[in-house]
Amino acid sequence: DATRAVCGYWADHYIGEDVREEAWLAYASAHLDLECEGNDKHACRSLAYHITKENLDRELSEARALNKKSCELHDNKTNSTCQTYAAMLADGVGGEVDKEGAMVYFEAACNPESDYWKESCEGDPAAGEEVCGLPIAMDGIAACLAVGGALMEKEGASSPAAARIHAAMCRRNFFDENQLPLLGACEAAITAYTEQGDT
Repeated sequence: DATRAVCGYWADHYIGEDVREEAWLAYASAHLDLECEGNDKHACRSLAYHITKENLDRELSEARALNKKSCELHDNKTNSTCQTYAAMLADGVGGEVDKEGAMVYFEAACNPESDYWKESCEGDPAAGEEVCGLPIAMDGIAACLAVGGALMEKEGASSPAAARIHAAMCRRNFFDENQLPLLGACEAAITAYTEQGDT
């Protein structure tokens, strides 16, 4: 029991290596399987990751189920595993497309009315001065872009709620490899505010 976590770290690392002996690979994946069956959320997430990255020869449907299990074992549904599971639902990876199911998790991570959002933002949104540190991770940004897109589909391009989300993402100053998605958010916010007559 005292070394169980160490074994998990070893198994996770070993499966990700380029040069692996099949016997040890089987042992490492069996260890993570056993831990996941025992409701270790990290083991479930690791298995899903390695299946998705093709480090393990298993079906994507299993990765989807493992991400779901890992997500459900977390208290906080805004974590990265839940966002990964939501993306699989939205894109139909490992199963049918389920955009409504994906939105449950995306909205948990990107809801301007939630304490999670309010604690991460500064400035007055009504004055167009809201700057958010939410969310730092790219999967969180993807969640916000998905919610903004869904609101635009539902309420139209001038949706105030979508505009607020897109504007907050635009102001993140996170312009490196994530430049294009965030520029898209900037464009969506500008379009919405222009249609609202808000200069």
